[in-house]
Amino acid sequence: MRLRIRLQGRSLHVPQTGRPGHLIALLGVLLSPASWMAATVGLWHLAAAGGWAPSLTIPWDTLNRWQVWFALAAVLRLVALYANQRARRQASAATAQQR
Repeated sequence: MRLRIRLQGRSLHVPQTGRPGHLIALLGVLLSPASWMAATVGLWHLAAAGGWAPSLTIPWDTLNRWQVWFALAAVLRLVALYANQRARRQASAATAQQR
């Protein structure tokens, strides 16, 4: 069974075999939206600090800062880019091996 994920006009085939290379591809696909969500929360906290939006109630003081959310978004995006790049490299190597 194959799982087809469409991204920006390209499709990424992730076989459901549980091998680590395929898990990296899935990780890259899932971390990209997570980075956008973290950036959105960061923008909300920045707007709340400026008085333009109501503040979010987060019980941990560390997560109440917009800088933490933007840093988290950047790290998640970088990891997603790395995972997607590595998955593409592994897919092209597997294709070259099959020829």
